[in-house]
Amino acid sequence: MSGQTLTRNALSGGEALAFAPLIWEFLPDFVRAMASTPFWLDTTTALRLLGDGAGVASADAVVVPLAPETVDGLPRLSRGTAPEDLVHTTNTVSMVAMVARLATIGDLGIVAEIPGLDVLGAMFDRASTDELEDATSDLVRAALEAGADSVCVRTAPSGSLDRELDNVTALADFYGVTAMAVNDRSGAAGNSRCAVGVLGSDGTWPTSDRGIILTGGDVSRWWSPDDLRGVLSKRKTR
Repeated sequence: MSGQTLTRNALSGGEALAFAPLIWEFLPDFVRAMASTPFWLDTTTALRLLGDGAGVASADAVVVPLAPETVDGLPRLSRGTAPEDLVHTTNTVSMVAMVARLATIGDLGIVAEIPGLDVLGAMFDRASTDELEDATSDLVRAALEAGADSVCVRTAPSGSLDRELDNVTALADFYGVTAMAVNDRSGAAGNSRCAVGVLGSDGTWPTSDRGIILTGGDVSRWWSPDDLRGVLSKRKTR
């Protein structure tokens, strides 16, 4: 069973258990590769790095952040950028292209990550709630039309999962995929379509035996590949 098939089974409430870690900020260092900064603007290089990272992590799916700068802090947006412009920025266009290429290759499941409303609100401090929700919908639609298997909203630490799911689940349902939300400690799926476990920085493996395992943060900030192999051994012996 390919990673993509397994991930889709897990996301649809089947018997499978899929692991989809976020490995991003220090991805080139994590896989001991040389890459220009920001590496995601070169789709071929980014795909190679993501594939290598998935291999190290024994991952079934890769997490592709559609606003990559938000992983480690607020992005530097051009002056005058509005929420509706976010989906058209160079960074997001590059990430959507990466989703499309990954969907064509078909080896790994694809979880498109969207910044939560609280994160967007900090990026666009004068934007209305309606503007932020519309920007989120634009990101979700772009990812799913490019072929993502699911979308996941990542909140600020301890952020509300219900609020984020309320904002994206209907659109995800329209495309026939699962919407998820995750913070640093827990995760959930829209309409409870699947179980969502969260692996935190303490390395304690969730007890889920089906569904999908996300990470509560960026693995490349937490662990070296050797550290991660130790965490993975807990999964194998659980």
